This record gives sequence, C-alpha cells and structure tokens, in this order.
Amino acid sequence: MLFRSMNPKRKYIIIIMIALVFIGLFCRYSRRAPKRNYCDFRVYYATAERFIQRQDIYGRPEESITPFKYSVMFAFVLSPLSFFSQKYASLIFFTINFLSLIGILIFSQKLIIKDKITFRQNVFLHIFTLICSSRFILQALDSGQVGIIITFLVVLGLYFLEKKKDVLSSAFMAFSTMFKYTSFIFLPYFFFRKKKKLVSFILLFVIIYCLLPAVYSGITTHSNYLKSWLPSITESSLDKSSWYDYKNQSLFSLTLRYFTADSPYKAAVAS
Repeated sequence: MLFRSMNPKRKYIIIIMIALVFIGLFCRYSRRAPKRNYCDFRVYYATAERFIQRQDIYGRPEESITPFKYSVMFAFVLSPLSFFSQKYASLIFFTINFLSLIGILIFSQKLIIKDKITFRQNVFLHIFTLICSSRFILQALDSGQVGIIITFLVVLGLYFLEKKKDVLSSAFMAFSTMFKYTSFIFLPYFFFRKKKKLVSFILLFVIIYCLLPAVYSGITTHSNYLKSWLPSITESSLDKSSWYDYKNQSLFSLTLRYFTADSPYKAAVAS
C-alpha cells in the first residue's frame, strides 16, 4: 500500500497532493459538465428519477436522452442521487468515481506487487500508471461513465479472491455485472480453474442483486423492469448501428467498420 512504512511527513504530502488533484479535477468537471449536458450521467440521473417514481426506466420519453441499458439494480443504487439537483448529483457521482480510482491504485498494487519497494519506486509506479491511462481516466470522469467504478469492483473481487474470501470476492464481482455485463467474462476462467464454489456464489449474488430492487419498486413493477431489461440491451447495444458506431471501440466493431462492405464509413479495406 502507498502509505505503508511511510513517515508522517511523506504521508501528509501524498494526502495534500491527492487533495489538490481532486480539487483541480472537481473544479474542471463542475465547469465542463453543464456545457456538455452531463453526457452519460444525464442518462443515469433521468433513470434514477423515473425509478423513484416507479416509472418505466427502459422507455425513452425524451429522444434527446440515450436509452438506459443497465440493470435494475444499477438504477436502484443510483436512485438516491435523484433527491439532489442534476448538478449536485453529478458532483457526488464524480467524487465516487475519483475515490474508486484511488481504490484501484491501492488494491491493484496489493495484487501485483508482492515485494517491498521504496517510496520513490512507489510514487513512480503510481504516477507512471496514471500518465499512461490519463486519457481514458479523464474521459470516464468528464463523461460520468461507470468504467472506473466497475474496474474498482473487479479489482476488489480479485483482491478478496487472493485472500481466500470467496463470499466477499463473489459479492463484488457479481455487483460489477450490475453496471455492465462485461465482468461475466471471468466466469469461464473461474470455471476452468475449478473454482466452482466461487462461480456458484457469483451466480447466487447476481440473482440476489436482480431481485433486491423489488424491495422498493414492488413485485409487479420490478417484474416489468426485468422483462424489459434484456430486450433493451439487444435493441440498444446489439443493433447494427451500435456495432458500426465509431464510438464503439471493441475489436469486433473495428473489424466490421474496416472489413465489411456494409460499413457506413466507406472504409472497407478488404472489399
């Protein structure tokens, strides 16, 4: 850990540096976000409002807002933000994102670095990591995306897995799938590594998380949410326009754009 075996003076310096970086990014975001209409966070906020009112969260009452394509649990977790104005809710979400980033640095180092390293090596490791990924970090922070939070949950899951705490590990891994289903990619790996107990716990927690929002929304409304969830994913993420969209930076989407005759960008190099 960054603070381990650190004298108080260095510890305070690190805390002050983190605080200054946070304040700088916080002020930057508070100025940029309203001008960009809060980007992705606008979708989360509108969905949180509809969830609190027990309205359809997978419909699209406003064409200007991108359809919500995440789980009901995600809407349930974000719903308290609807009690704030969009501006203040976005700043709270930004803070959660920033704290998740700090958590990634701390727990990923525990996973990767097993030998004791010097203070200078520690600082260089963190700064170099942040510089190399700064573009993606800033994009996630500025757009109010959930990628940083998902990564933090996955790192926590892997950390507790290493500590032989399967229940905690599976709880975090399953929770990450409530934001985006990408984390399910770990299930085949765990299965082939004969971690069947862990896989079972993950699937159990997925079921629990999928049912938990019914505590607020009620069984009938929640059933309607679950019925609409998967169709909304296929309609908004697996349609042709989504696969060809240049914003989709997956390898499969890249292949479609450059190697198929149907590419709308007229860049089919293989044709």
